[in-house]
Amino acid sequence: MKKLIFFILISGILINPIFSQKVTKTLSEAKFGVMECKNKMDIDVTNNDTTYFVTNYFQNEHYTTIIDRGSLFFMRKEKLEKTIKEIEMCLPYMDVKTDEFSVGDFRVSSKFKYLFISDDDKYCTMSKKHVIKWLEWLKQTKLP
Repeated sequence: MKKLIFFILISGILINPIFSQKVTKTLSEAKFGVMECKNKMDIDVTNNDTTYFVTNYFQNEHYTTIIDRGSLFFMRKEKLEKTIKEIEMCLPYMDVKTDEFSVGDFRVSSKFKYLFISDDDKYCTMSKKHVIKWLEWLKQTKLP
């Protein structure tokens, strides 16, 4: 019995350093219509490395009875800034039903005053009010 306890303790001590220890902190989170957003920070305690990222999840509007989520994920400030510019380019077209506009993952239809956000075959729509609040939140997120 003593040998078994000794073996368990020794194996626990030897195996523990093999697995990295990571701490995740949520810096901010918000919900804008169907968009669920989080700005997080991962800290790898073993090598003192910090990673920042922004996640934006939405339910695919094609399905109502199953969960099928699309996402926009950012780890670099350049990609986030490019996305912010693309969304800002869509804003003027959300006031006019006669014009259609699309850039990147975003589209404004000539029939509706909503922003269509796509991720492969998944999509959602957001009103201008929610888009403006989402943009304000994206601009204050922390990324390297």
